[in-house]
Amino acid sequence: MVRLYQVQAEAARIMAFAYETERTTGQFPGSLSEYTYYNPDMSEFIQSYQSGQEFGGFQLYYRVGTESTSHGYSPKDGWSYYPD
Repeated sequence: MVRLYQVQAEAARIMAFAYETERTTGQFPGSLSEYTYYNPDMSEFIQSYQSGQEFGGFQLYYRVGTESTSHGYSPKDGWSYYPD
């Protein structure tokens, strides 16, 4: 349960970073290379980040436990869970 909270908090910070970058530059970041992890131990649970209009700007996937389950977010589709 603690890891779920920590990973979700890091994912929320990444989303805030993406939206703030878009607000100040006019575009979402192309990668997380400029993002500084608040909790570096959580970086291994961030599965992917991609930018693109097909996602409404970006998509973020992260896991809490097994690699075969993912939580995700994109501005276009909102929150998702796989497998769902």
